Amino acid sequence: MGYLLDTHFLVGLWRERERSIEARFLDANGDTVIVMPWIAKAEFMAGAFYAQHDLASVAGFLAPFPLALPTADTLDRYAQAFALLRRTQHHVGANDLWIAATALERGLPVLTGNVREFSQVDGLRVIDYAAA
Repeated sequence: MGYLLDTHFLVGLWRERERSIEARFLDANGDTVIVMPWIAKAEFMAGAFYAQHDLASVAGFLAPFPLALPTADTLDRYAQAFALLRRTQHHVGANDLWIAATALERGLPVLTGNVREFSQVDGLRVIDYAAA
């Protein structure tokens, strides 16, 4: 089984590296493919640019994670999830909803520290990596 990570996972791993909960999860699941959605990479890169991190270091940090790009199916899943959440008066941030749509399309659970928000998306499997 694989996972689709969220930005929270990347930030925790970047800040704490080998000592982080995220690093321990990676060590415990070394054979598992962990995919990075395009929007998580964009969010992370925006923070890196803002903080003026060395971009070569950032690129090396992100390189091990395969990148999941959006497809037409991703767009449909985003629209469907958005409409259902709106109808039921729930709210998930736009970027997190893109992550959820990408995970739904690929049949992967989202690896997150933000379980409460992602759990609002119907049909999405959510893994709290701190509890795993």
